[in-house]
Amino acid sequence: MNTPTEDTIAIHNLIERRWSPRAFRDESISEAQLATLFEAARWAPSAMNEQP
Repeated sequence: MNTPTEDTIAIHNLIERRWSPRAFRDESISEAQLATLFEAARWAPSAMNEQP
């Protein structure tokens, strides 16, 4: 994907050509999958270990 931009500072070619695709499925997520994701997020460490 090429998007023309006006660069004032030179950017490395790999970074300039980088593309981050984002896509979503038409499928719903089950309650069990959501519960698993939220539980994993609850137990994940916080930045700088500053959880309340």
